Amino acid sequence: MPKPLPETDFRARRIVLTRQDFFFAPKPAPRPSDMIDKARWDSIVVLPDDVAVRTSNYHGTALMQLHDLWGAWIESVGDRQDCMFPAMLDAGDDF
Repeated sequence: MPKPLPETDFRARRIVLTRQDFFFAPKPAPRPSDMIDKARWDSIVVLPDDVAVRTSNYHGTALMQLHDLWGAWIESVGDRQDCMFPAMLDAGDDF
């Protein structure tokens, strides 16, 4: 049976973007009007969250290295969009 992570674990909390995080957000977002129920929400997010938590439990160093490689790759792509640009972005997704 799944169980929630302790509140002391930083991965137990979710963060959402605010209006100020977007370049163009002319008016406040409407209040939620059709929220999903808890059972379906838990059914949707339990597996990805569990996989992410378990993976980061045992492979944090590798994940950090891959993140650094991804960042370096994206920086090396630059802004010039030649014929290799789409392939280089796809390669960055592999990191």
